[in-house]
Amino acid sequence: MDEAQFQKILFKQVKKTHPAKVVVDSSKSYSHLKTLFENGVVAPEEVKIIFVQKDIRAWAHSFRRHRTWQTGKTPSYYLAFLGWVVKIRFYKLRLRMLKLDHTVIKYEDLCQNTKPTLTDVCGFLGLDFENEMLSPQRAGTHFVTGNKMRTADVDRIEIKLDTKWQDDPNWRTPYALYCFFYRLFNIFKSVR
Repeated sequence: MDEAQFQKILFKQVKKTHPAKVVVDSSKSYSHLKTLFENGVVAPEEVKIIFVQKDIRAWAHSFRRHRTWQTGKTPSYYLAFLGWVVKIRFYKLRLRMLKLDHTVIKYEDLCQNTKPTLTDVCGFLGLDFENEMLSPQRAGTHFVTGNKMRTADVDRIEIKLDTKWQDDPNWRTPYALYCFFYRLFNIFKSVR
């Protein structure tokens, strides 16, 4: 059995066993999405993408920690910031090219302004906001593959802003350069 057949069978079984208004796929993989389209598991008009964008400093810090854990070498903040810029532009360009229904939310807004952000997300998905959504630890099922909290003690699950990057002073100079070039790029873009 190939991957496409497996996915088709898997999604049919999930639909039978756990019928739901919304199925969350956090794979962030275009090839995965393309396979779902090609095999008729889901139609493009049924897909709604929620693009969660993290602050460049927080993303870079997380990227550096993950790379250090993966390879034993810590990349510079310059490289991490460049990686963020490239990834964000690429993802947004791909979303525009695919013409899929999507919205962009900021991770920081999700953590600090949770209720209005979740209300907006629910509106985008065509769902009614429920106050229980503010307490994911009380949800009956909420398993998102790739999220390490999926195996955590239920009482530990919470919506919380990651501020670990603020303890590392090494991001300041690369961030100042990023801001300078970002402004410069936008000035040139507006002059054209």
